Amino acid sequence: MRNSMSRKRILSDRPPRSLAFSRARWVWAGCAVAAVVVTAIALTITVQSPSAPSKPGVVAPVPPPTCAAVLGADDEQPPVGAPTKLVPGHPQAAVACRYAGADEGEPVPALDASAEVPAAEVGHLARAMNSGRRPPGGTSNCPADDGARDVVKFAYAASPTITVVIRLTGCQYAVSASAAATTTHATLGMLNQLVGPDPNSRDLSQP
Repeated sequence: MRNSMSRKRILSDRPPRSLAFSRARWVWAGCAVAAVVVTAIALTITVQSPSAPSKPGVVAPVPPPTCAAVLGADDEQPPVGAPTKLVPGHPQAAVACRYAGADEGEPVPALDASAEVPAAEVGHLARAMNSGRRPPGGTSNCPADDGARDVVKFAYAASPTITVVIRLTGCQYAVSASAAATTTHATLGMLNQLVGPDPNSRDLSQP
């Protein structure tokens, strides 16, 4: 009699079978939902971060500009406004373009050679150009100008490209949208190393 009563008490303490099954089903459903959420978060992170994050403080390099096939008339316009420097600010990249003159069989100055300016030399070339003197005022007579030009395009991180046009014959002035100046030996020397010497370019009297 006592054993039967103990067995009844044990059975009465157990939860109903349907209730235990319901609890197991809810636990299984919760685990499934958690797995789906974790998978969704992982996929979102993968989609939003396809590559490794960039290191803080690292600035992406500025690509150099490209040379046009021919030199346009708009590329050699007198500076607008008060003169400042041929190459203002701090350019990050540059390309040198050599255009053949008219006596070399070209009706318009056409691209003859080009070279990217090494990143370590961009600042040196800009300073060499800015060290030229301001040309005399008034109209200049340059009868020996055959149209040969060196063009240097300077690129900036957050500013428009600056184009400097250098006359290789005649008066040998350099002009950009912000200034005009005489061309120095240092400027021509660096350009000759990049795109080769111009056979018709005369020696400069200015060091």
